[in-house]
Amino acid sequence: MTQKQLFSILAALLLGFGAAAQHGENSGMGGPDGNYTSLYEWISGHEKKMDSFNLYLNTGWGLHVTDDGKGAFAADNIRLEVKGIIGDHLGYRLRYHMNRPTAALPYDKLPSAMDIFIVSWRFNEHYLIQAGKIFQAWGGFEYDENPIFVYRYSDFSGATDCFTSGASFSWFPAASHELQLSVTNSYTVPLDMRYPAFASAQLKEAKLPWSYILNWNGQLFNGLVSTRWGAGRMVFAEDQYTDRITLGTRLNLPKLSWYVDLIGSYETVDYTAFGVKELGTLEKDMYYMTMLTKADWHFAPKWNLASQFTLEGASCTSFPDYRKKWGALCSLEYYPEPSQDFRVFLAGFLDGCSYSSATGLQPWTTHSVELGFIYRIKAF
Repeated sequence: MTQKQLFSILAALLLGFGAAAQHGENSGMGGPDGNYTSLYEWISGHEKKMDSFNLYLNTGWGLHVTDDGKGAFAADNIRLEVKGIIGDHLGYRLRYHMNRPTAALPYDKLPSAMDIFIVSWRFNEHYLIQAGKIFQAWGGFEYDENPIFVYRYSDFSGATDCFTSGASFSWFPAASHELQLSVTNSYTVPLDMRYPAFASAQLKEAKLPWSYILNWNGQLFNGLVSTRWGAGRMVFAEDQYTDRITLGTRLNLPKLSWYVDLIGSYETVDYTAFGVKELGTLEKDMYYMTMLTKADWHFAPKWNLASQFTLEGASCTSFPDYRKKWGALCSLEYYPEPSQDFRVFLAGFLDGCSYSSATGLQPWTTHSVELGFIYRIKAF
């Protein structure tokens, strides 16, 4: 099956099925946050009863050892998060990536270190509007996961600008269903700053370089199945755009959580830019396909086994089906303190990529190991 055929199948699936609402840690106010004890409650001995101010420190740290024998201790994630609900209608949320550049970017005057800066207004139980630097809700569970809990992103999701300025409007026909329309900037820096190939191609900037995304997300069968499905168009230059479809579906059992994300993207010019980086040219009519599946098995109290497999492909006019990438990981997690969102893990990774002979690119494989911890500290 070619990339184009699979893209067409995904489009038919999205148009043919309905879905329902599920929030991760990136979209909106985030959640679910879990029933964890804050440091304030530990110190004061008083139960926190208000939701107008919540303070989190999202941390991830580990020892990385690669297949060439090199190893290093590194902080993968340090993100400060503040959020709250004031009264019945007004909400706010800020999440700041503390080990990222802090210089303001040209388009929205915000640094790349700022993931999220949202002000929201809930009119009632059916309607919600959000504005600021928001999450581009393309859909999928990997993409919507709190970044500290993602061991390894798929190539495509990792190359996507997920946090840009804009606004979204949500309609909740029922408590478990959400239909969301968002309009955001397509990117945070001009095209000629993204890659030199864009400058040399002399692409003309669009008057409105915006992304238009529709989500239909939710829970089905009393929460047994959750969905994050979406489709949209990203306009990134005059007469140049990306059409993307994502189908994320998750099974929720008492001791097992398992999801599958399917992503298809057609780009008139290779905006995602894997072709630019690998082939050295700016290709037209680029197709990207990604399939990712992940399972979490809570096989014993305080223990979890996480496993993930990713299969990705890319195709363009000059080099049909030129790239096939796969990746696998397995992580054993231990939760020593039930009152805290804290885990110690040992994870192993395998990755490989092959190319069509016409490209002249050489296949490669890598493997690595990581030992570390993830701690979402609820300070207040």
